[in-house]
Amino acid sequence: MTPALRSLRLILHPYTPMLVSEEHVSWLNDKDLMRYSEQRHKRHDLYSQQIYAGGYDGNRNLWLLRCNGVDIGTISAYTDNDNSRANLGVLIGKREYQGQGLAAEAWTAVIDWLFDNGFHKVECGCREDNAMMRRLAVTTGMTLEAEIPGHFKVGDEFKGLVLYGRFKVDKYRSEWQKVWQPPFWDPARNA
Repeated sequence: MTPALRSLRLILHPYTPMLVSEEHVSWLNDKDLMRYSEQRHKRHDLYSQQIYAGGYDGNRNLWLLRCNGVDIGTISAYTDNDNSRANLGVLIGKREYQGQGLAAEAWTAVIDWLFDNGFHKVECGCREDNAMMRRLAVTTGMTLEAEIPGHFKVGDEFKGLVLYGRFKVDKYRSEWQKVWQPPFWDPARNA
């Protein structure tokens, strides 16, 4: 069962059909927002999103991200319990909340929850030209593990897939623990 989680600025609510709104659907149908996602190939509606949010899968955890009472995005963790690993994905749908470190904050909250609950590794993958996702992976302690050329067809071109991973470490000795002290989203602090 997906738990509610908190971070410094966010509440991560388990995402259920009752929470689905037309605004969430609009994020998925926004061509610019979905330019790096495989969701760009689909047209979404309220019903399809409610089915997605309500589809029970013991290996899928979905959260709605809220900041100051405003729905700003979603995050998912697909778990492979047999191998003690999880694959993450995130979307900050409200443009005015992008670029403030909120994706990294949610990402870190989910990673901490996974590691605290016995998972050994977290992973993510994205298109090679998705600079924001690649930056998120690296700044949250993930390492580039593989590059697969020509994996995605984008118009008349083919783009590669990059895969990142992070293993559980003792969080009290991790070099990343220093980075994730508030305000980690402050670019001046990391300069």
